Amino acid sequence: MTFKQFLNSLSVPRRAELAARCGTSIGYLRQIAYGNRRCSPKLAVCLERESGGVITRKGLRPDDWVKLWPEMADRELRLASDTASSSLQRGMDPIFMDTPSGESG
Repeated sequence: MTFKQFLNSLSVPRRAELAARCGTSIGYLRQIAYGNRRCSPKLAVCLERESGGVITRKGLRPDDWVKLWPEMADRELRLASDTASSSLQRGMDPIFMDTPSGESG
């Protein structure tokens, strides 16, 4: 779900609540949603938290999230590595996770 879709899915009172909790205005959130303004790192963290993770820092800052939050990149790399290792241990083809290796799908 994009930030624009998320914002538009909220009622006006919920948008106002979200803006207040993040220390900004509905208008500024709309500017971000429509691509006219860039979300600050601080606001991105708040929106991720207040949306319960529906909206992510990575989604709000796709060009520089790795530089801003390198620990997230490390975590994603570890998760991907763990998933691939686990699949190989179970005899699964890592590219086609639901196909046991040696079988063609």
